[in-house]
Amino acid sequence: MQCRKNNGQWGVGVLISTLAPNEVVALSQQPIDRLNDPVAVRLAYVYLDDQRGGGVDTTFKGDKQGLGMIKRHKKRFEAAQLVTQLTAVAHNTLMWARHGLCPSMPRLRRLGIMRLVRDVGHSSGRLGFDHQQRIVHIILNIANPLAAR
Repeated sequence: MQCRKNNGQWGVGVLISTLAPNEVVALSQQPIDRLNDPVAVRLAYVYLDDQRGGGVDTTFKGDKQGLGMIKRHKKRFEAAQLVTQLTAVAHNTLMWARHGLCPSMPRLRRLGIMRLVRDVGHSSGRLGFDHQQRIVHIILNIANPLAAR
């Protein structure tokens, strides 16, 4: 898509979607005869994209800041893939931890990745293990404001 910017120059945007044109026209509640008009179909894609709300973009920003992946460029493809996969594991681990902790601390549900890493992930304490090296108890530093809960 192209549009004129405030300074008079042309801006170009690329929108990638897995939806077929007939699905986009239907979801944007346009008449089905607009499938024959390429401009109307493109505008339907843009309309649906504007309706997203930005939740995905916000999640990416939180992951970048919270997991410190702002400047981790790797020259080798394999290394870049490894960093991407490790970041996904870190993200999923934090989400699983938040989900597991929410029944006893509902306010954690509101925390993003950055706050989870800073406030919850940096809690100091000790782990107690049994003879099979399974965690049997966790002792948190009482000075941490989240430890009491």
